Amino acid sequence: MTIEKFVSTSISDFRENGEDCTLLVVPHVCIIESPSDSDRSIERREGPAICEPLRIANIRHSLWDVSSRSEFLNALEDIAKFAAPFKQKKAPGQRSSCYMPRLFLHISCHGNEDGIELTNGDFVNWAELSPLLISLAKKLHLFAPNEFSCACMTVCMSSCCGLHARAMANNKNAVPFLALVGCHSTIEWMESITAYSTFYHQVITKGRMVPNAVKSINDASLSTEVFELVTAYDIGAVGFTGKTLVVIMSANSEGKIRWAFDMLVGKPYIPCVWSKDEINDPNTHELIVDAVSGGCPLYFDDPEAAIKFMQAHPDRLCQVERGAAQEINIRFAHKF
Repeated sequence: MTIEKFVSTSISDFRENGEDCTLLVVPHVCIIESPSDSDRSIERREGPAICEPLRIANIRHSLWDVSSRSEFLNALEDIAKFAAPFKQKKAPGQRSSCYMPRLFLHISCHGNEDGIELTNGDFVNWAELSPLLISLAKKLHLFAPNEFSCACMTVCMSSCCGLHARAMANNKNAVPFLALVGCHSTIEWMESITAYSTFYHQVITKGRMVPNAVKSINDASLSTEVFELVTAYDIGAVGFTGKTLVVIMSANSEGKIRWAFDMLVGKPYIPCVWSKDEINDPNTHELIVDAVSGGCPLYFDDPEAAIKFMQAHPDRLCQVERGAAQEINIRFAHKF
């Protein structure tokens, strides 16, 4: 299957050396699995179970079965080739496509608070794993240390004590993830399979924000807040302020929910994003105010509360937390 057949998102159109191009982001789920010998003997495997729904959903993915440190390192090298960005030129006069990966690195193995254990007993601690992931991100153009302090990828640790991988962020200028999903304690196979299958479905197929998806996968696996999210901001990556990001939304006279989309991108499904209470017209740079109060539009982080307000006050703007705005777009827009 060619890459055009996989799920992707068109981000922008641009010209390069006189040539029309489209930038597309293609989600890649790259699974490295290293089960114990006992798990292998009874064919208890997480990787194939997660790959099947990814295949059905046309999400680009691949599975690496590793047993040793050397095989683990080879898998990272293979991923750098598998997910590498590239430009696909079209015939003269046609728009070319530039593909960039949105990488989800999924590591399934046994582990503890200090690191991960591979099938043959090789142990990789967090301090060793961090530069390996940074190196991978550089090869995929997902880490530019002069511009950004973390690798722009999501790491999903499907191992006991996987959330202790936050220890990889020992250099606040080179954090090997934008988001880390895992758990502090032990984890059962079915909990992990159910949770991560749900996670990839919601984040990639449905377009949910990562924090919202992590909240819901505990319900899917009937776990009690076992799965958690650690972000680059949480661990103090340089340049992350922790500001609340918002989208400006309103309802028209017919009750249809809409948001202010990014005119620079020109795609109506990509909203313009501001910092809370710091919303300025991108053209005039004037502060955007509420037509009634004259101050900042009201702020909502609950999707249903935001919808009720907008429908009760047509054409009145409100600030909606970015994740809640995406939730409205996914879960509620079809109703209006």
